[in-house]
Order: sequence, then structure tokens, then C-alpha cells
Amino acid sequence: MMHVIIREGLEDADYIQHHTLGFDELRRTVARYTPPCVSRWTGIPEEDIVALAREYATTRPAAIRLNYGVQRSERGGMAVRSIGLLPALIGAWKDVGGGCSFPLRRPFT
Repeated sequence: MMHVIIREGLEDADYIQHHTLGFDELRRTVARYTPPCVSRWTGIPEEDIVALAREYATTRPAAIRLNYGVQRSERGGMAVRSIGLLPALIGAWKDVGGGCSFPLRRPFT
């Protein structure tokens, strides 16, 4: 998704400039994760990856909810960190209701 968002200029350049660090490095890193490459790894059709990236980057407010599961898989910590970058890439944090939601643990009863 990041590859598509950056390739198509859908990122929020102003938000990135004023509120983030390391964008140039991120751009270089995600350049190699093309939709065909990611499609081969995940089994998700390339056109679905592109469509999701475009829809996410152009919807306001855009929010991602992470629940338990992804972080419990192999390389799950990195997956969560990567997903957490998406709201900053499109400037979703500036929109009411936008960003990323991590569930709170409920106390044991």
C-alpha cells in the first residue's frame, strides 16, 4: 500500500514534512515492494492491493483498527509498526476519527 500511495503521489507531503522523520528512507525501502511482488507473497491479487491503497489514501477520515492477532504471527511486531506508519503517510492523524486504533486490554474479572 505504501508503495502505491507514494508512487501515485497520494501521500500528504505537508503532514509528512511537519510531523514525521525518515520519509526519504521509507520511500527507498518501499520502492522494492511492488504490487506484483506483494501479490506473490500474500496471494492477494495485485489489483486489490492497488485499489485498497487508493481507497485508503483518499478516504476521510481513514482509520485502521488493529486487533489481537497480527502481532502474534512471525514478524508480527514489524507488521504492526508498518501498519502504524500508514496514517502518518496520508495525514490521517489530523482528521477527527482518523489514525490507528489499538484495542485496550480489558482487566481480568
